Amino acid sequence: MKILDEIFNNLGLSQSYIFFGDDIELINKFSLEFAYRVIGSKTNIMDSIIFLGNNIKSITINDIRFIKSEVIKKSIYHKNKVVLISNSERMSVEAQNAILKTLEDQSKNVFIVLILNDINKILDTIISRCIVINFNSILKSSENNFGRIYGGEDSEKIYELLINSLINFRMFKFNNFSENINSLVAYKNKLDLITDMMYIFIRDLFIYIKMKDTDIISNDKFLGYILELGNLLKYFNIDKSIFELEKFKSRVNLNINFGLSLRLFIFRIGGD
Repeated sequence: MKILDEIFNNLGLSQSYIFFGDDIELINKFSLEFAYRVIGSKTNIMDSIIFLGNNIKSITINDIRFIKSEVIKKSIYHKNKVVLISNSERMSVEAQNAILKTLEDQSKNVFIVLILNDINKILDTIISRCIVINFNSILKSSENNFGRIYGGEDSEKIYELLINSLINFRMFKFNNFSENINSLVAYKNKLDLITDMMYIFIRDLFIYIKMKDTDIISNDKFLGYILELGNLLKYFNIDKSIFELEKFKSRVNLNINFGLSLRLFIFRIGGD
């Protein structure tokens, strides 16, 4: 099952990624699926996918030098190369500075993925050059979090309005879309709850569209909505969706019109 198949619509957006979260084994599997997509094959990968960090206690500058020596070699079978560095927080400071130089100078056909638990152990200069994917936010929500989100008086209504607004937008029912947005504006004083619902909403879409797994949708009451959106969204981009959610929060915090900010969020994640 290709969990990360087509997770990024435009690989040209970045050649450097950080995948982080609590379950390294799971993220390693995701990363390998990502690598298969980048090189376009699951066969003849020995000189196209470079692995490092699975079974070592520390990653030294010599390990990074090895990576540099490998990526400059031309692959026999594939155009692109992918470097997967698991447990990247184990890199020494010297190793991090070396990988930073590699990120700055990497060839256009080389993609680097840093896989780790603790992003706080990574240099800010590295983080700034990578697209960061927090798998805890996307794929893992605790039972307590679900209880808090779906236990409140307004929670399910907010979720329903969010998902209906995207459905109506995709079906060009703009009057209904406007009504959904106007109804959501009534909850603008509950920004934390709205953004929580947005995260779970994005998670549910990702799980169904990319994994086709309906068993772990956060609330089966809304499964019909998710199935409908799965047919409407041909190119759902989770990285873009998380990015647009952060932009939505920033706009609201800057006192930009709440309704306009919601419209922009739905437009950005719902447009092909």
